[in-house]
Amino acid sequence: MASSINLSGLATYTDQLSQSLVREAVLEGTTFKYITVIPDVPYATALNEITSTLIAQAGGCGLSNPTGSVNLAQRSLQVCPIKVEENICEDDLKQYWTGKLMKAGSYVEELAPKQFAQIYTADKVAKLAALLEDYYWQGDTTGTYSSSFNLCNGILHVLESTSASASVVSGNGTYSGALTVGNALNVIDGMISTMNSSVSDIVTMPDLTIFMSYANFNTLLIAIRGNGSQGSGFFHNDLGQNGHQFEFMYPGQPVRIVATRGLNGTNVKNKMILTYASNLAYGTDLESDYSKFRIWYEELYDDVRFRAKFKIGAQCYYPQYIVMYK
Repeated sequence: MASSINLSGLATYTDQLSQSLVREAVLEGTTFKYITVIPDVPYATALNEITSTLIAQAGGCGLSNPTGSVNLAQRSLQVCPIKVEENICEDDLKQYWTGKLMKAGSYVEELAPKQFAQIYTADKVAKLAALLEDYYWQGDTTGTYSSSFNLCNGILHVLESTSASASVVSGNGTYSGALTVGNALNVIDGMISTMNSSVSDIVTMPDLTIFMSYANFNTLLIAIRGNGSQGSGFFHNDLGQNGHQFEFMYPGQPVRIVATRGLNGTNVKNKMILTYASNLAYGTDLESDYSKFRIWYEELYDDVRFRAKFKIGAQCYYPQYIVMYK
């Protein structure tokens, strides 16, 4: 039955104020809690390393000719400066639902409204941390891995595009590319076998780690758990479930498996790195720089400005102790 009330002059109403402002999900970084973090690097620092060879001689009295060798070397860890800047015109926010939450008046000389400011800053902390990890892994000034991270070079650049590449050990064996449920265990076992045979000096290191993408991590979990006729059938194991941690000790081996967002990119998602985690180094001027961003009102332009500045650098101590799968 038709209504007697004519509503054609009105627009349907949507309540835009009752619900909280919610920020989007951000895949957080994990790498820096495992590797060596080197602060106080305003431009560059030398990673000092020593290698030596012992040569045994027959025992007995008398002074023998000294043998063996001790070599001191350095690898340069150089950081590059990065900044992120944004500006917010409060007059624009005044025109929408956010304006109803602001103080009255045409002069808004702060990041407002409060509900927006809180979510905005929380989002920036999470996004900046994620950006650091992406740059650490995928950074390349030629844009080899991603055109989004071309301001400085990351660890993959070091391992694949510098003299270090001649020392990095291949972990591919008969496999390459993305892990599958059918080959995942063979690939990981193969990388560990290569470590045992080619870089056996590191097998007793307490922080042996394989860094991989989340996709490879989840595929490996399925292979371990078992999926119908595939997998190893360790369905009773809580790997990948305890505390929702994307890390676990590989069954039967002293090797930690770690998923990192830095290896999630299209051109890097199949790469995996096996080494002792402290062999990888991340350099920065001040660890907390990225979270000490500035937000201020710029009177000249009548807007609110955001600026974050930080430095980032990637290097390894001994590339010959790294097994890399592609």
